[in-house]
Amino acid sequence: MISVSYSAWIYFLFSIIACTFITVRLTIFFPWNNKAVNSGFPLFFGMSLAPFLFGVLSLIALFLFPNYKHNIHFLFILITEGLLVLIAFLGVREGFQKRQLSLFKKLDFIEKLAILLLLLFLLCLLVNSIFFPLTQNDSLEYATVGRILFEKPDLSNYPVLNSELNTSGFYAPWTHPPLYAAMIYTSYLFQGDAEYAGLMRLISPWFAFCGVALTFAIGSLITRRVGLFSGIFLISTPLFFLGSDSALIDSLPILGLLLGFSSIVAIKSPSVKSGIIQGTLLGLAMWTHSQSILFLPLCIVCLFVFGRGKIKYNFLKQCVVLVTVCIFIAAFPYLRNILIYGTLVSDSNTIYQLSTLEWSAYFREARGINSFTAILQYGIFKGWFAIEYFGFIFWLMIFALIYLLPLITKLSFKNILDKFQIVVLSFGIVCTYLLGIIVSIFFGLDIMIRNERYWLVILPFVSIIAGWFYSVCIDHKSKNLFLNIIRLVMIFSFVFLIMLQFTIFATYRFLATSTSIRQILNPLEEKQLRFSELQSMSFLKKYTRKNAVIYATQPANMFYSARKMVSYLDPRLLNFYLSTNPQEGMKILKRLGITHIYITDYSLPIFYNSQLMNIVANPSVTKLIYSSGGSQIYLLDYSKSNFQWGKQDSNSEFIWIKHKQYRLLGKKGGFVINTEPVELKPQEVSISQLPFNLFQRNFSTLIASEKNTNIIHGGSEYVIELSLTGKGFLSFYVTQFDKFGNALKDKKHPSSYSNLIGNLVLENDAKPHKFLRRIKTLSNTYFIEISIEQEGNSSVAINRMYLNELTKEPSDYE
Repeated sequence: MISVSYSAWIYFLFSIIACTFITVRLTIFFPWNNKAVNSGFPLFFGMSLAPFLFGVLSLIALFLFPNYKHNIHFLFILITEGLLVLIAFLGVREGFQKRQLSLFKKLDFIEKLAILLLLLFLLCLLVNSIFFPLTQNDSLEYATVGRILFEKPDLSNYPVLNSELNTSGFYAPWTHPPLYAAMIYTSYLFQGDAEYAGLMRLISPWFAFCGVALTFAIGSLITRRVGLFSGIFLISTPLFFLGSDSALIDSLPILGLLLGFSSIVAIKSPSVKSGIIQGTLLGLAMWTHSQSILFLPLCIVCLFVFGRGKIKYNFLKQCVVLVTVCIFIAAFPYLRNILIYGTLVSDSNTIYQLSTLEWSAYFREARGINSFTAILQYGIFKGWFAIEYFGFIFWLMIFALIYLLPLITKLSFKNILDKFQIVVLSFGIVCTYLLGIIVSIFFGLDIMIRNERYWLVILPFVSIIAGWFYSVCIDHKSKNLFLNIIRLVMIFSFVFLIMLQFTIFATYRFLATSTSIRQILNPLEEKQLRFSELQSMSFLKKYTRKNAVIYATQPANMFYSARKMVSYLDPRLLNFYLSTNPQEGMKILKRLGITHIYITDYSLPIFYNSQLMNIVANPSVTKLIYSSGGSQIYLLDYSKSNFQWGKQDSNSEFIWIKHKQYRLLGKKGGFVINTEPVELKPQEVSISQLPFNLFQRNFSTLIASEKNTNIIHGGSEYVIELSLTGKGFLSFYVTQFDKFGNALKDKKHPSSYSNLIGNLVLENDAKPHKFLRRIKTLSNTYFIEISIEQEGNSSVAINRMYLNELTKEPSDYE
């Protein structure tokens, strides 16, 4: 479990309880409408403000006391919380007990089951966060930035733009506001060190819990059952749950937008006071993520619809106050972005802008948005077709729309809002967001469609619509037998799917770390070693000099290495990526003081479109000192001037077999259907195509070498060299077999027989592309199988292949 002292737990729990008490008491002063008061809305709203108060105090401590000792910040936060608790307790008493809480009224059987299921999901979220190690890439990067703030507690150190001045060497040119980083810093304050990602694991679950609670409260403005179903749909969505238990930032902007929406539907309007409250909440929300810059126009549209589309003086006055307050509160990080980057928000940097690396081709092919059809299916309609991320909740929303349309066609706009206010406003948020995506695509921007996580901010509103329709399905029986059957099938199908998702959420961490229930209390450090990429960090920590400098192709994992890195995004590597031969590249790496190279199992353009691939494949200048799965560490040898090494053409020995794989639940989903394998003739083009380029992410073609023709030596190093032409995104795998044909597992990487060793984007059908990778065979390996997976609608021809044995000697570090 999270290895921190009892006192650290006490400080953190005190902050949660204190901030919640303060913000719940604060809601007494809000001008709630009658429906909100009667449903107990202020309680859940107040709970949801609490993590923002904690974040604001963290920011204020860093702002008021830059580079002060940790004790000053620690005492400021705890003493301020204590004083605010005292003020809230003594100053806010009258009227607090008069609140009606619908949650405490008599519950029916279905509601009791719903509450139980909701609590089980939340318990599972806490178990996964507390008892399992942090492995998610973006979360580890935030943990690293929090550590940099812990070393130099000053907001001027965010974003991290000078990698030479921090001990980790991390480079993070982010445009996200520093709220999350400041909260991580405070969690390190409580635990007394920044060596491990301890209490920070609970920040995202805290926001997620509040997001579910506020979604329940908004849904309860319709009925309590709708609220419960809405909360379940939100927490059971794979990307939301798995992101929250992986300490991703997404639950912060989700809660921020929910607070802004809540202030519109639950607070009396229009008035200057409501404008101030709404502006303050949106201003706070815009400190969560650079994506939150969209929240202001979203909420203005929502406010306009809520006011029945009437533009009156009071409405305009409220909007002016709202916008002014919001900009005043949120301006600082965005103005700073303009000063640093020349723009409000951006996801680009110097390395991404290098045309020679061809990043745009990588994002198109790797994200499966490489055609007009794919942009429609996995861009604009991502929520419906990326089932592995969103489940079927967007489809349930479509059924809700089909049901709703006949009901509202004969009603006036005023009557529609009176009868279906929350549902219509939720639809408004979703539709406005989709319209924004379409506009961004029209202007040639793909930032909104590249990342599934950007869709999570509208997920609560999709959940509310789905929860409303699901409640309708349960409550309203039809006289039509056929419709009744459909209704019952839909009800029980979603019960089955949600229970299946809960089972997956509750077990996948145990399976990934090979942990039994009896081992759940084992140290996180022990569980980390079940991941090959984190084993490599343990190797760096144990077997390399403390002054070693690591070129990191996955900087996030370096959080566990206790070694300095040069991130692949560091602008100091610009000339390296522009170098035209390995000799020139080696000189640049030497000038930067780089001693080792850390390679991951996946490949970015900085690997196959630069000299990095040639350098790590060359045994005369690099020594492979660690290899597990696809994670490798190389020691650089600058003393060698010979860049030539012998090659043996073994292309004629390879027989290639291909078959298609159809993935029914998306790119990362299960239920794979394999077709019959067929032999691929020498240099034959393997074409993988569906009509109109549909379902790009739902199928692939696997081309595998016949293992019985590839007899090799165990305990040896080999270089795999492939020359390919075509168009598409390729993944390369290696599977090792003993002399009896049994697939082998690396003891250091026991989760899979087949190991990913890299990727390659083919952009030009005629231009040959090269892929190089070194591998280390297991001691009892006799055969080897090399597989090439071409994703979706694509084509590839294998021009030639080399398999070169380098040495039979094991590494000195083994």
